[in-house]
Amino acid sequence: MNELASVLKNFVEVASAIVPEKLNVFGTFLFRFLERCLQFLAIALFPAAVIVLPVVGFLCVAILFCCRWSWWLAVLYLTWFWYDFRTPQNGSRLWMYWRKRSAFKYMADYFPIKLIKTAELDPERKYIFGCHPHGIMSFSTVLNFATEATHFSDKFPGITTYPCTLAANFCFPIRREDLELCGIIEVSKNSIEHVLTRPTKGDAVVIVVGGAEEALAWLVPVYSFGENEVYHQINNPEGSRLRNFQVIVFAFALAARMNFELQERFKTIFRFSPPIFFGRWTTGFFMPLRRPITTVGTPIPVKKCDEPSRDAINALHARYIQELTTLFDTYKCQFGFKPEDQLNIR
Repeated sequence: MNELASVLKNFVEVASAIVPEKLNVFGTFLFRFLERCLQFLAIALFPAAVIVLPVVGFLCVAILFCCRWSWWLAVLYLTWFWYDFRTPQNGSRLWMYWRKRSAFKYMADYFPIKLIKTAELDPERKYIFGCHPHGIMSFSTVLNFATEATHFSDKFPGITTYPCTLAANFCFPIRREDLELCGIIEVSKNSIEHVLTRPTKGDAVVIVVGGAEEALAWLVPVYSFGENEVYHQINNPEGSRLRNFQVIVFAFALAARMNFELQERFKTIFRFSPPIFFGRWTTGFFMPLRRPITTVGTPIPVKKCDEPSRDAINALHARYIQELTTLFDTYKCQFGFKPEDQLNIR
């Protein structure tokens, strides 16, 4: 009996040591699996919001308007749309609770996206963040500066960011409200001036840089390592057959052919030309690849000038390019680039 009791005691001790460990391993595996599923579902919402939501918004308003019992809802929304039309030019309607939605955190963890703090930002000043590169959908710019997915406000207390986008994006029902609640504003001179000249402190306008003609605040060149790697883009130079007879691949393998004239008309109306791209083959063309994206930036002091000369603009531009190149060269080896890689600016 004593021997049997000793054996049972040893068995219980071994079992108590082994079983929790296995359960812990299984629990960890299950947790990671569920977490990756949530990341996948969350990131699927991003291209859906860009591509599908505008169509859904128009359809919802049209359906409400056509129904006898709900037409007044469509009229009410259109009245609100007209009343609220200039809000994106006046700082939008930033709601921090909207920025802190958990879906944004899962989107950032999908890649993952990281925001690296390389310098302090004085909350008494105003800033212009110039983000590079644009990429296909600017995941890093949106998730770093239009949400709290990477805890921007914790890393830079007192700084409030206002990312900019094309005015055409505020013409779509439902999506415009989502953009406004995230604090996204129209990328226009009047809109940017409104944020940078109002009496509040610590405001930062975030622009995916195409060009600027004024110096109203400190410039912060920002580079997102990995942004260009989340999608494969098909080379489509002007004059090529692909350019003239472009094929845009939609979800569920729906395709539409657009010739050069139609593409240029699209560009004239919406201020951008739709690129041809694809992501993960196994999960749909619009699902991005899992590539780490790391964002870094350092401010450049700028003296405010209401009417800067062309020479002053050129000098500031040259310094901006130099600082951006230095930023890239300093961190490129840490984030997957080779020492011989160079930043080409056109």
